[in-house]
Amino acid sequence: MIKSEARVYDRDNLGDPGLENDTHLIGSKAAAIRIGRTRLLTVALVFAISFVVLGARLVQLTVIREPAHSLAFISSSPTKSTAGRADVVDRNGVLLATNLLTASLYADARVVPDVAVAARRLVAVLPELSPSAVHERLSSGRAFVWLKRNLTPTQQAAVNDLGIPGLYFRAEQRRLYPHGALEAHVLGFTDVDGNGIAGIEKYFDQDMRDRGPEGQSLQLSLDVRVQHVLRDELTAAMRRFRATGAAGLVMNANTGEILGLTSLPDFDPNHPSAAPALARFNRATKGVYELGSVFKVLTVAMA
Repeated sequence: MIKSEARVYDRDNLGDPGLENDTHLIGSKAAAIRIGRTRLLTVALVFAISFVVLGARLVQLTVIREPAHSLAFISSSPTKSTAGRADVVDRNGVLLATNLLTASLYADARVVPDVAVAARRLVAVLPELSPSAVHERLSSGRAFVWLKRNLTPTQQAAVNDLGIPGLYFRAEQRRLYPHGALEAHVLGFTDVDGNGIAGIEKYFDQDMRDRGPEGQSLQLSLDVRVQHVLRDELTAAMRRFRATGAAGLVMNANTGEILGLTSLPDFDPNHPSAAPALARFNRATKGVYELGSVFKVLTVAMA
């Protein structure tokens, strides 16, 4: 036989201690749930606002602002330089790129008396030239043909001593990078005609051409001293770990200025054509890498 029991609460039962305990437990759980939900919503709201602010800032930096100001580590300096393409200096005025007056050799093939003899004598003092290419150009019958660009003073004197009719020199400016490979990936390089091909030389190519009669140099936020230390440390790390490449960047966190930027292997911008494509690749700005863990902050906030 099944016995059933019903319990009825009235005003006299409200003082029952068991009922009070049950009510207290239920209320505590509800309060804990409410607090947890409030904390979760607060964290979500804070992160949502943060992402909106960051997104707006990125749009401002990359879309709204002028391109000339989009690179935080570039500015203009009133430092004087010689005529032609603007010099480039670091934050302390140390020269990073300048122009060197050189002579380039060309010929009026119409007036060269003996092409075979002229080609043979010319290659004798400029052995890097191809005999067949020189003979072909001197035989073209054209009024202007390039033979060699940017001769050294010694080479110019040697060609001049040949006394071959129809050979002439044209004054040109060659881009010179005094520190060699130290800032190669930042500065980039120019072609033989002085056109910017990579790096700062390409980005500010027209600006450096049209800088005005005052001859203002382009001043970077780079610090050559920091650049030296950064490159030495990366080189040592590559040797230690037998790595195929390395990249590093030193930034002023308060201003966003780049004090040092290095990518290894690097190259000599004075002779860019001799550098392999791997050396010209800027790992610091063009490399693609896996992101680190960016969600641990969410895990900690929800704990």
